[in-house]
Amino acid sequence: MTSNIYLLEISIFVLGFFSVNLDLAACVNFSEAFELNWAPHHIISEGDQIKLTLDNISGCGFESKKKYLFGQASVQIKLIEGDSAGTVTAFYISSEGTNHDELDFEFLGNVSGEPYLVQTNIYVNGTGNREQRHTLWFDPTLDFHTYSFFWNRHCILFLVDRIPIRVFTNKEENGVLFPRNQAMSIRGSVWNADDWATQGGRVKTNWTHAPFVSTFRSFIIDACELLPETDDILAQCGKLSGFWWDKPAFDGLNRHRSHQLKWVQRRHLSSPLAEMEMTAQSLSRANLPSCSPSFLHSKATLSASKLVVPFQSSKNYTAKLKFDRIRLRKQRNLGVICASESESETKTATDVTDRWLLEPAGDGDSRHIGFKVQMPDSFEIASSEVTVGRLPDKADVVIPVATVSGVHARIQKKGGNLLVTDLDSTNGTFINDQRLRPGVVSKVPPGSFLIFGDIHLAMFRVSKLENVDSTESKPEESADNLESNTATEDTSTD
Repeated sequence: MTSNIYLLEISIFVLGFFSVNLDLAACVNFSEAFELNWAPHHIISEGDQIKLTLDNISGCGFESKKKYLFGQASVQIKLIEGDSAGTVTAFYISSEGTNHDELDFEFLGNVSGEPYLVQTNIYVNGTGNREQRHTLWFDPTLDFHTYSFFWNRHCILFLVDRIPIRVFTNKEENGVLFPRNQAMSIRGSVWNADDWATQGGRVKTNWTHAPFVSTFRSFIIDACELLPETDDILAQCGKLSGFWWDKPAFDGLNRHRSHQLKWVQRRHLSSPLAEMEMTAQSLSRANLPSCSPSFLHSKATLSASKLVVPFQSSKNYTAKLKFDRIRLRKQRNLGVICASESESETKTATDVTDRWLLEPAGDGDSRHIGFKVQMPDSFEIASSEVTVGRLPDKADVVIPVATVSGVHARIQKKGGNLLVTDLDSTNGTFINDQRLRPGVVSKVPPGSFLIFGDIHLAMFRVSKLENVDSTESKPEESADNLESNTATEDTSTD
């Protein structure tokens, strides 16, 4: 009886969204629906399971024989067990050519005992840079789990065991491109990516564990198929209300799905600092030198330019900090950032005189971007309000990095505090490891790390400067005195 009630609850649950179609759709025959398009000798068929293997010679992959636009596609995957560092298992759909559309699930391997990261990405007309990373609430190497795409003209959903982990909404009215014009084939692959996949490429693939095996099964495709007799995919699949996924009920998430998404975002959306902490722990276990910031291992640090000064509980640190700031001004072009528009008349005297400094604290690694990117300079917030973003014509503080949104965040000085607001950026704004809710004003404590979507290229340490006129008027003299005082104090400090 209890079992029947449970099944009834599950049936009601799936009817709330689209999973009813997933339940009713039959699994496709792999050999009929797919072809081996890369290293077929590395792909093993065992009953209803397809094993993709990776060794030091090659990875492998498959692709659907047909292409689709809108609908849903899912597969069950059991990921590589044990030490999978450096490997990537991918389930994705993609069109052809340079200006292709693509939706990705990429499972980034890790050293034994550390969790997999699931990276999702969306390419539209050949442009990606929309990565998000999540942890999972289970071990994906112990059993099979279902990974699904759902997409229509309104939204794209990435689902894990029918729970949405990401939603990409059509915002074409705001100038945001949306993949709705190109038919895509369904693909899977396993490959080596130890230059970036695990801990930013710091942990390499251990080939003594090869072959690495990911197992696929239970392929379900319920989507609009591009027929061979026509190449007009829009005429064929773009008819309004012609398919179940075009019904009004599937324009977005229902209330239950929205709660699930919020739960995933709160607990499993991977913050940049959480990934760095994972890196430090993994490298420690592997007995490798850690390249992560030492604030993950000690109380905190100040990172300014290439200078790293550990925090100390003594007057010695205060003297060093003042000296470092003065020297930083001499060595680097410290920008003073003012808002492009006139400041508000309601600003207080404190807001004007308060001096806040943002110093770059990232490691400068740009491999995830694909090309070299110059590290941003330190800058001082001079206006009561400035915007931060990638576009020079829209932002006061310009960070020319693809992972930073055009207008990413707003920084304000108010009541002696520094405030930041995320402006619905793609990759988020973080204070330390806490991702901010878009549109919600948050206080930035002095000494914290402020991250604009990219921990490598857009992470800054926030400092509140003291208004010491004598120090600023004669920086060279002050620097010499401070350096002398520092050396004296160092001799008496343990």
